[in-house]
Amino acid sequence: MAAFHFHPFGWIILLAIVAYLIGALYIYAPFKVRRRQTKDVKVTYTPVELPEVPPEVVQAFCNASRGLVACGFHALGHVTRHTGNAAQNSFVSIWLNPSSFDEAQIIGIRTPSQLKTIRVVTLVTFRTEFSDGTSIRTSNTSSPGVYPRDPEVSTVRCPGVWDLALLYRFHRARVERDGAGRTATLDQLKDARTRMENEWAQTYQRLVEAGYFSLDQTRQKYIPTMKGAILMTYRLLPPFKQIQKFRRDRLAERNLRELGFGGMEEFRKAQSPHDVAGPASASS
Repeated sequence: MAAFHFHPFGWIILLAIVAYLIGALYIYAPFKVRRRQTKDVKVTYTPVELPEVPPEVVQAFCNASRGLVACGFHALGHVTRHTGNAAQNSFVSIWLNPSSFDEAQIIGIRTPSQLKTIRVVTLVTFRTEFSDGTSIRTSNTSSPGVYPRDPEVSTVRCPGVWDLALLYRFHRARVERDGAGRTATLDQLKDARTRMENEWAQTYQRLVEAGYFSLDQTRQKYIPTMKGAILMTYRLLPPFKQIQKFRRDRLAERNLRELGFGGMEEFRKAQSPHDVAGPASASS
């Protein structure tokens, strides 16, 4: 059998493609992120009723709402915010369980693409906040994070788990195990609009302190620093994205096993058949 010989010119083309991809992803992309991730200091969340939520989002909200009601939650309110530079609309539905001092957030993000399609990502997060400023959160998000970990927040993610009664039992087990000595509180939850606007301000103040953003007082904008732009970009690229996912999955696996829920595979299998197909993301 004749040996295969790759033409030297072919190697040049291959190396040029690799160099282009590396340059585009790891060198140019942070500058693009820095331009696009500039944020307003002041944001406004507008109250909205569920019938006003787009159909691509409302079905997930209604399904999650039924699950939350069954867990003892009631709605505090629903809000929306438009992001002009991405033509993106975010919808947040906030729910409270006063008997256990827990909060739940249903989040839907609707983003149009250049291909004239709509991408929708939805998730639910259970949150228990304490009077010392710390909190415990349990979410079914599958989205990769681009911001540094908040040392005041203990988060476990269980992607694809849409049986909210099951996810909430896991959250409560975490609170009962890890919340000893702390006092749970709902003091920050007066109304949905104020809650989200305060959360925005607190998040970006933390990111300024972490060196990810700087505050432009004149323009009233949060501007990504070069450090922040690079780190936010690299967290979405290999191998850093895969390393993050491995760490998150390992943390969830360990917590599930320690609290008697089995591993992630067993946890997913324990879901009610009516809830397994919850819409974590969709395109139309």
